[in-house]
Amino acid sequence: MKKIVTYILFSLSAATAAHAQGGNASASQMANLQLCDVLDISFTNTNSATGSNININLNNVNKLANGVNSSKQTLKVRSNKNFAVSVKTSSAHFTYSGSVSPAPTMPANVLKLKVSNNATGGSIVSPFNSFGSLSASSQSALTNCTQGSNNTFKVQYKATPGFDYPGVLIL
Repeated sequence: MKKIVTYILFSLSAATAAHAQGGNASASQMANLQLCDVLDISFTNTNSATGSNININLNNVNKLANGVNSSKQTLKVRSNKNFAVSVKTSSAHFTYSGSVSPAPTMPANVLKLKVSNNATGGSIVSPFNSFGSLSASSQSALTNCTQGSNNTFKVQYKATPGFDYPGVLIL
């Protein structure tokens, strides 16, 4: 009896397969996507996480007294989750490469940062809505930014060293 049942089921399957054009048929398959949280930030001028070097020339009395602004640098963030942006310097002091001895130490906080052209859906955190001093400690610059593939904002630097330091300092 088992052989007959098996034969009949096979025959029906073969008949259904042979006449599939005339009847209603459907098939389904489940696809599982394993998404991970991703976040990418890059400078648009280099398309990488490392921007071009910023050279701020403080070559006269007015520039030393009032400071000098850099050009604006555009950053792009791609993320599938909401994000925030923090800023900090790589060192608490600039590196001196001149001939004065002992070598002077200029704090990183003479370099200031301003966030503008914010298209992240988030908020600029004070003091970075105008020029806020940078330090080696992490500080929030943007909060509550929304996920997306083309979130952009611009940063601009301002150097205000005054007259207390000799030339040739690098951060």
